[in-house]
Amino acid sequence: MKILIVDNNIDLPWTHCADLRRYMSGRVVIRRGPERDLPPTPMDFTHIILSGSRTSILDSSVWVQELMQFVRTAADANVPLLGVCYGHQIIARAFGGDQMVRKSPMPEFGWVEIEQTSENPLLKDLPKKFHSFQSHEEEVQKVPDGFIPTASSARCPIQAYYIQGKPVFGVQFHPERNTEEGSRTIEMRKKVTPRDCIFPDSKAKSLYSEHVANTIFRNFLSQRR
Repeated sequence: MKILIVDNNIDLPWTHCADLRRYMSGRVVIRRGPERDLPPTPMDFTHIILSGSRTSILDSSVWVQELMQFVRTAADANVPLLGVCYGHQIIARAFGGDQMVRKSPMPEFGWVEIEQTSENPLLKDLPKKFHSFQSHEEEVQKVPDGFIPTASSARCPIQAYYIQGKPVFGVQFHPERNTEEGSRTIEMRKKVTPRDCIFPDSKAKSLYSEHVANTIFRNFLSQRR
């Protein structure tokens, strides 16, 4: 396998997506979306993952436009594609436009319960309800034609989807975040986040994270063009 991770992080110092890399097998290539560092073609890779970002999903900078075109090209070629958080949002925007996404009425931060509402190859072997880490102030509010929503939470109606007939998936949550990483994010967010955000601190819930991550990334890497 030759896996491309598109790092959309705009914070410095950036982390080379170490949290995503630890779940990958095969050769991993990391390219920087904000630095307009995308490969000439997505067809050189067996799998592509789009990371999260603090960039607003409605930002229309040149690099964002280039990323959306790259996403459309990859999906059209049936290259297995997974968007995480911002990546989840950018796939929906790339195919449906700005009306697919919005500022979240109620942002989510912490380990949140997610409920599967229909079958999704990406979430196969996970229980109907599971917990994973959330850190978002924007979200997908509706999906383009051909997208199948498959999971929700109390505050976010579209936590996961896939494109019918294609190996293209999105998850709003961060399955790659472990307990320590999630706790650091919560402590940082507590200093700057509006009071109506939630901060679940049940460590029992966070223990689900490794199982959820291993299952999701195993299912994704089993997808083929």
